[in-house]
Amino acid sequence: MPVFASAPAMLRRIFGRQPKPTLREPPFSILARSVPLDDFRIVLDVGANIGKMTRRCLEHFPNARIWSFEPVSETCEVLRRRFADEPRVQVRQQALGSDQSTASIEAAGTSVGNMIVGREEPGGRYERVPVTTGDAFLAETGLPAVDFLKIDTEGHDLKVLIGFTAALRRGAIRFLQVEASMNSTNVRHVPIQDFMGFLEPLGYHLYRVTGQVLEYDGRGILRRADLIFWRGLPRHFTDDDAVIPLSGV
Repeated sequence: MPVFASAPAMLRRIFGRQPKPTLREPPFSILARSVPLDDFRIVLDVGANIGKMTRRCLEHFPNARIWSFEPVSETCEVLRRRFADEPRVQVRQQALGSDQSTASIEAAGTSVGNMIVGREEPGGRYERVPVTTGDAFLAETGLPAVDFLKIDTEGHDLKVLIGFTAALRRGAIRFLQVEASMNSTNVRHVPIQDFMGFLEPLGYHLYRVTGQVLEYDGRGILRRADLIFWRGLPRHFTDDDAVIPLSGV
């Protein structure tokens, strides 16, 4: 059998089985190699949906307060009910973007595929939602810094980052995670090179690639992945820390 015939199996051995898109989570164990998890105090979950990531952040960041952003009314109501008795979670029915405005968003119940659109198609379900910037949110709440910014907004992630430009320039965000397109045929998500082109001049560099999802057509190539960026290695970094396992864990 030709060696390349077993490529999908080889990829599974290297990267693990394809994760379910709704069950991806950041590599908390990797973050802990650089910063103790109990040192995370402020977490923003942008595109929270019904709060699966918010719940994981509560579990892994025991001292953090979490702001969960979900603009779709039906989804946001589920999110509010889920964390009604959790004082560490603040839910905001609001979208973040590159400016303060209003936008149309698909509103198919609690679907993880709901996304901001440029125009509404006949027969679709949409809502008009308020949009603010991350910098305006930080000014409103008086938060000086963010320890972990997670963004998963179905192709809107770069605009969300642009809205945090002032915070990024002053280094007020410790770690950030975005969802990126990993090949040119995936036009739903922002290409990885666009994130690097925006963030690197601001001093943020790629820290890890996680949440890898293969293309659905069986080609054995990456469709999308979660990218984690930060500003650099701590001063206590040692040579042993430079070894990165193939699994990304």
